[in-house]
Amino acid sequence: MSKKKPEKMLPPDQVAANIRKVLDNKIAVYHNFGVYWYFVKAFLKKYYTIEQMPILGSFEQPEVVERMPKYDNFEDAMHDALLYWRANWEHNGNDATSIAPDDEPVTLFDADIGF
Repeated sequence: MSKKKPEKMLPPDQVAANIRKVLDNKIAVYHNFGVYWYFVKAFLKKYYTIEQMPILGSFEQPEVVERMPKYDNFEDAMHDALLYWRANWEHNGNDATSIAPDDEPVTLFDADIGF
């Protein structure tokens, strides 16, 4: 999925704050992360508590987690997660079903969010 990576990524706490702002504005956009959602959710848990973001419970879809590509480092994984989110945001309209990096459909449902 990787397009050319920027020279330097924003500091992780700023990435977390930006993701939170988007989710706080419209929670349905979480669908746009597709197979990357549970990676992003785990990342957000490093910066926010469940009291701050009630969506950060322990629910996971193992079949979705398994479909996320493997990465050697956090920066590459987050880079691709954000690219995937943006592509889905532009073309998928927050639909729960998107096309995973393996070119097969994936349907995201997080019980901590409720849809």
